[in-house]
Amino acid sequence: MIIGLDLAPNFTGVAIIGGDGKFLYWETISSPLILNPYRRIQYSQGRIKTLVKVFRIKEAAIEDYAHTQHGKGDATVREHGGIIRNMLVEMRIKVFLYSISTIKKFAVGDGRADKDEMQKAFIKLTKKRKDITEHVIDAYFIAQIHYTNYRLKLLGEELYTCKEIL
Repeated sequence: MIIGLDLAPNFTGVAIIGGDGKFLYWETISSPLILNPYRRIQYSQGRIKTLVKVFRIKEAAIEDYAHTQHGKGDATVREHGGIIRNMLVEMRIKVFLYSISTIKKFAVGDGRADKDEMQKAFIKLTKKRKDITEHVIDAYFIAQIHYTNYRLKLLGEELYTCKEIL
């Protein structure tokens, strides 16, 4: 099982795919905005930890550098990513990081694709429309690029560059 994560302190996209590449579960973790930023990180950390245990996740694929528009809140976003990656490593989950442009190129063929293009590609592939946030769409493609890399490695190839932690 692979978990794809689009990490952000307020809304974290989660997509879980099975060993056959099928889309099994998705969720947008919405941390209560009344909490301070560090409590929101703890909230999403707890939810991710539960999903990893319930689905018996072996590998996690994460966007290499999560950021916010115009640089606002970047420190908190980076802290959130570091805390989640550290938690996964402590749980003995293999963590793989993919760049934003690599994920977009995988999804639509253009490393500078916008949210609408990503959504159209997602709907075309999954036939799912309802209750799917942009965060889940990103998480789905993050998980799928990792699954594709895994399959290519079995054939002795690797198409998409990633960094492995652990």
